[in-house]
Amino acid sequence: MSHIRPIIRAPRNQALQFTSRVQGGAILSEWKPKAASIIASGTRGRVGEIVDLINQGTDFVEYSKTAWTPPINYTWYAEKLGLGPAYVKRCEEWFSDKQNAHVAPVKAQVIDPEPMLALFKKYSKKGPPSESGVSQPTVPPLHKRVVAWECAGYTKEQIELYIARDQWMENQKEIKQQRLDAIFGEYPSASKPTPKKKVIKAVKKKMRY
Repeated sequence: MSHIRPIIRAPRNQALQFTSRVQGGAILSEWKPKAASIIASGTRGRVGEIVDLINQGTDFVEYSKTAWTPPINYTWYAEKLGLGPAYVKRCEEWFSDKQNAHVAPVKAQVIDPEPMLALFKKYSKKGPPSESGVSQPTVPPLHKRVVAWECAGYTKEQIELYIARDQWMENQKEIKQQRLDAIFGEYPSASKPTPKKKVIKAVKKKMRY
């Protein structure tokens, strides 16, 4: 068996970079090996995608990108955020596609606030008077609020939800009052106003000579 001699190869030239630094009050410049630049995972662009593929392990979880879908109330959304007609057109094209026929856009509900404002303005000074004698605002009766809601344009289902909530709040009055009595019964000084201390001012008398 013949011995194969290794082929002596010239060392590959290493990439260098010219650096300068301050040493002993003087500037020292020299050629140093160029440090390899590390591209972190998550870097944008095609290079970042290649690095992500290289760094994938056995426990790598691939996340699927969700396709863009417009909100069902895209007209209201675009109006509030000022997205412009281009966004509305894109949403309309998406809804006009036959593949998205199962999703129907929602039209914005038109509500007229004037009936409610007029009703609450009417009852703004029909409450019990305050300590200074000024009439306080009060909540209008429920049947009048229902009429104002109907005139404003609320649906029957919405009005039924408002009525149910109003009745629930009415039923909670006694429970809330019992809790307040329990709190202020334990700490009675908290419900009493802080008495004002009388300050006696010294009177300076002029001396007669």
